[in-house]
Amino acid sequence: MTRDDEHKVMVLDAATLARHRPGFRYASDQQRAASDRAYALMVAEAERAWMTPAQREQQIERDCIAARDEVLSMGDVEQIRSRAYERMCEEARNAWKARP
Repeated sequence: MTRDDEHKVMVLDAATLARHRPGFRYASDQQRAASDRAYALMVAEAERAWMTPAQREQQIERDCIAARDEVLSMGDVEQIRSRAYERMCEEARNAWKARP
């Protein structure tokens, strides 16, 4: 080993040891975004690890339908809400007719 190699090893060791100093470590926005993406991917894989391929396909289909349903106009939302309210009132009016 030459003197230059020893110097490189010392610099590498100093950089490695610097990580073990007390205090907080801050990541850049890019590093934080990469960490968040990796974490979300790990959670998604863990949530679906027990599923068979057929169950995964069904779950993906349900997710797509739910995402499509979330994109509603305000008029659609008001109609859905008013229909649900009317249905609830009708059930309350006729609740005494039902036999327990």
